[in-house]
Amino acid sequence: MKDGYVLVLDCGTQSMRSIIYDSKGALLGVKKVKYPKYYTTLEGFVEMHPDVFWDSACRAVNLFWEEYPEIMEKVVAITLASQRSTSVFVDKEGKPLRNAVSWMDTRKMKNNYKINTVMKKIYKVLKVWEIVDNYNRGCPYHWVKRNEKEVAEKLHKYIFLSTYINFKLTGQFKDSVTSAPGYMPFCTKRLDWANKKDIEGKIFHVESDKLFELVDPGDLIGNLTEEAAELLNLPVGIPVIATGSDKACETLGVGCLNTKSVSVSLASMVTVQTTTDEYFQLYKYGTVFPAAVKGKYTPELGIHRGFWLVSWFVNEFAELEKKESQEKNISIEKILNEKLNKVSPGSDGLLLQPYWLSDVRHPGATGTLIGLNDVHTRIHFYRALVEGLGYSIKEGIKSIENKTHKRVEKIALSGGGAQSEILCQMLANIFDRTVYVVQSHETSGLGAALLSYVHLGVYKNVEEAVDGMVHITKTYEPVKEVAELYEELYENIYKLTYKRLQPVYRKMEEMKITK
Repeated sequence: MKDGYVLVLDCGTQSMRSIIYDSKGALLGVKKVKYPKYYTTLEGFVEMHPDVFWDSACRAVNLFWEEYPEIMEKVVAITLASQRSTSVFVDKEGKPLRNAVSWMDTRKMKNNYKINTVMKKIYKVLKVWEIVDNYNRGCPYHWVKRNEKEVAEKLHKYIFLSTYINFKLTGQFKDSVTSAPGYMPFCTKRLDWANKKDIEGKIFHVESDKLFELVDPGDLIGNLTEEAAELLNLPVGIPVIATGSDKACETLGVGCLNTKSVSVSLASMVTVQTTTDEYFQLYKYGTVFPAAVKGKYTPELGIHRGFWLVSWFVNEFAELEKKESQEKNISIEKILNEKLNKVSPGSDGLLLQPYWLSDVRHPGATGTLIGLNDVHTRIHFYRALVEGLGYSIKEGIKSIENKTHKRVEKIALSGGGAQSEILCQMLANIFDRTVYVVQSHETSGLGAALLSYVHLGVYKNVEEAVDGMVHITKTYEPVKEVAELYEELYENIYKLTYKRLQPVYRKMEEMKITK
């Protein structure tokens, strides 16, 4: 390959970023464009027109041109690391027929779609009916088929947002295998579209001709079209390389290649992942995704509201810090994190259970705060929130160890939360493990760039590319006495909380006290 750079489009939930790393892992520049507010309703709708994301990508690239023209002139390939499972509906020309349905959308149909009475009885006997029914009624394709007949009639392809952006770049309905799981009939175990025997094929009733073409991570999606090249001011025909979902790229971008290490993403949705050669779930009915490394898997534990809870806390309880932030020109998060050390580990008896949204592991659960008394302040609440997230992440780490029968040696942190040294040290203490961060918190972009440089022949394989591009810049070791305290709190209090409160959650749901 001639000397040059890979341009990464990082399509997040709140913003689009254009990112360039060189082949040694040095971050050369980032440009970010924030999206407008999503369209939302009380029924759980969360939508945005697909072209908002594409237009944001074009703007982010052109902002990069404005500041770093000498770097952009050396771009020889482009790739995409994208949010997962945001659904797009297009006609034969690739034009969107309606808004994209975000992965955050929680709408559910009243009745299931194409599941007959016999199958329903079988699922109930197998004790999986609630899970099957939940996924089936939540599928955007089913919802459109039942509620938007005109869209259904004109529909050519049911695709994800990442597929749509790939189409805008290449004119082809192709996407990485890594991006395929979600409300789609995709069999993760076989890394291919589901057949009628696969459970995914029985839950999601999407015709095969409506699906997109799958491409292995690291392979070619296509080449940049004249129209896209003009919008991005890039050469016609440069390769567009398949990498994958943002979480898979993050796990690769921190160098997590086996179960000796774990990747923790401290983002809006917190995830705990590792990379495996074999398919296995971290918990019953747990999610497993294709890795950004061809043929491998990333079992995952997800906390849906994750570090979104920090934003929620700021909006609801941090008026004083907002004023302080404006006066000192420092981020609110930094101010809050610096105040964490004013409260002792364990938050003086305050415990928070961070299940703002229930999940397969904790059906019916809600956020819970236990142990309040008159010594507690807003900062106690904030520390308990961070500790609660730490305990929940620890559940994922313990699950990996239980499945592999091996101790996790080190844990990589990425995402916005990983920028705080105070948070990193707190989590090292809660996990009782070595925690590390790499040279940049833009790890999705790093993982995508790394895989692309392998495709271009700069590196022979992914392992060599990780050695050449991923650099640990700081490690955090647990403080023994603090780690022992957290272990006791985790084992003797936190782990009991959900089980003991489950009847209460169930009764609140029956009485419709919770939404």
